[in-house]
Amino acid sequence: MFLLSQTAKGNNFCFFISCVIMLSRNNQKMTYLEIECYMKKLLVRLVYALASVISLSLLCLNLYSFAVWLMERKVSFSNIAGFTALFCLFAFLIYFLISTRFVMLIKSGALFIISLFLLSFASKALFVVGIDTPQYSDYVLLLDATCDIAEGTRNYLQLPYFQLWAYQTGFPAFMSIFSKLFGGNVTALLFINCMFAAGTNVLVYCIVRLRTGEKPARVAAVIYLVFPYVFGMSSIYTNQHIATFLFYLGTYVAFRFGKSWIIAPLTAGFLIAFGNSIRPEGILFVASVAVYVLFEILKGGSDPGSMAGKLEKGKKLKRIILKAEGNSGTGSQVPPYAKGEAENNYLSNASGKIDVNEIKKSNVNRVKLVRGIVVIASYLLFINIASRIFISSGLNPNGLTNGFPLYKFAVGLNHDSNGCYSKDDVRTLLSIDDESERDAEALRLIRERLSVPVTSFIRLFKNKASVVWTAKWRYPAFNGINNDSAFDLHLLRISVGRLNTAMTFFDYLIYLLCFLATSVSSLLTAVGKRDAASPFFMILFVSAFAVYLLIEVQYRYAYVAMPALLIWAAEGIGASFGGLFNGKPGSIKADDDLRPDTNL
Repeated sequence: MFLLSQTAKGNNFCFFISCVIMLSRNNQKMTYLEIECYMKKLLVRLVYALASVISLSLLCLNLYSFAVWLMERKVSFSNIAGFTALFCLFAFLIYFLISTRFVMLIKSGALFIISLFLLSFASKALFVVGIDTPQYSDYVLLLDATCDIAEGTRNYLQLPYFQLWAYQTGFPAFMSIFSKLFGGNVTALLFINCMFAAGTNVLVYCIVRLRTGEKPARVAAVIYLVFPYVFGMSSIYTNQHIATFLFYLGTYVAFRFGKSWIIAPLTAGFLIAFGNSIRPEGILFVASVAVYVLFEILKGGSDPGSMAGKLEKGKKLKRIILKAEGNSGTGSQVPPYAKGEAENNYLSNASGKIDVNEIKKSNVNRVKLVRGIVVIASYLLFINIASRIFISSGLNPNGLTNGFPLYKFAVGLNHDSNGCYSKDDVRTLLSIDDESERDAEALRLIRERLSVPVTSFIRLFKNKASVVWTAKWRYPAFNGINNDSAFDLHLLRISVGRLNTAMTFFDYLIYLLCFLATSVSSLLTAVGKRDAASPFFMILFVSAFAVYLLIEVQYRYAYVAMPALLIWAAEGIGASFGGLFNGKPGSIKADDDLRPDTNL
């Protein structure tokens, strides 16, 4: 990993040095436009180099964690045979997904979506029925609040939990609609969650299809369909399923209707704000939109209509012409229009005859900027409207605010608990009633925990990344259930201990596959071996990774970033190893109107 990262860094360093050398030449001076093109290329490579370092680090962390996890298992013939069978099953699945027409059996894209949704919902609903998870911790509070709101009472407002973290009221308020319909039956409410989880599975397919193609979209959707991580969250009463669906629905709308300046961005911002009112993770998507738009504008030269794009095209044509003229003895001929186009695109641009400020004025960049601003403004507008609705309706006098934002940072920097929940921190901080004194104590803890050696921080970040981004932890669905208990559906009976082990093994294989794909594709871009893909989901995943280095973490917090990881991996494989997905596109009835108008 170190050597690869150093190679990427060295490549970029040499690239930068070449710019300096060319600038210093007296007989071949670089124009401003050429300098700008080189610096934009360098920016792209540095961004992808950072992404490749993070992916490679998580790949290595999972390899190490997987090896330790395997060594902790009892060495026996049954265990070895079981793991071998699971590995062969996984390899068989991946082989059939990539190498055959298995995922293309359903010709119609619309029929595939319906089948995917039904299969995803049914499998998770069966898991809920087979695993009777006793709701615990925050889930009990959310379930009780849902019943209170459905019954028209406000007993939950007496709890410090909903007073301090008022934003937690959003999920019970929304689910109270279904609680009224089903009489507060927790299984029915869990089925509602399963429907939204199935909807997210469909969105993974739809988004990859927009950005890469039909077959990689189906492969990614099937992998997400069998992803044990999602099953392990199905039978707990969490706000993550609905919020994640709304976040990715908003993202899909933004990409699907790329030429809409107002309606689509406004709708996208509303959906992200709606999701944020259920669970406050919308800031990850809004921040990613801002970074993505800035990156695309700074990158610039990928737009063929811009001056930078014309310069690049002219330089390529010039190289082709020189090569063809060098081989003129073999009968190669240079088309006259090629010389003219090369001269128009390269020579006139390089001599400065065309105003280089046209790059900043390009219509593409203006559209991206306006759309990004509308998404962010829409998000801020609707989240404030939602908060005021909760105040005026009496659902929570504090709206959807966070009364103690420093808590997450104080706990997240706790070296003793590896940034996870700490009873000592809860006892210390939540026992203080005065808000200013509580914030002062939290700041004291943060400063104290920041004043440690760098090696302590590296250890803390490594442990936190292990908690969030590796598969060795017990699934929330199995919390409070004895290992000897069984997943029991008529003829199917498997002990919870064995089921947890099998799911963890499969999760590790999916993690390794995804991080290998993202690291290789990002590294190829960083060293200039392939063109940069649209990096929104890479930015989204890296943002989640960075945030969880600083705040409190739990194993289940990675849920919101898992679709982004699958989409990023599918895009990376599709761009870097497109031959893996070769097929017969004409045999699939893919609706033409599902293609994106343009990028966000």
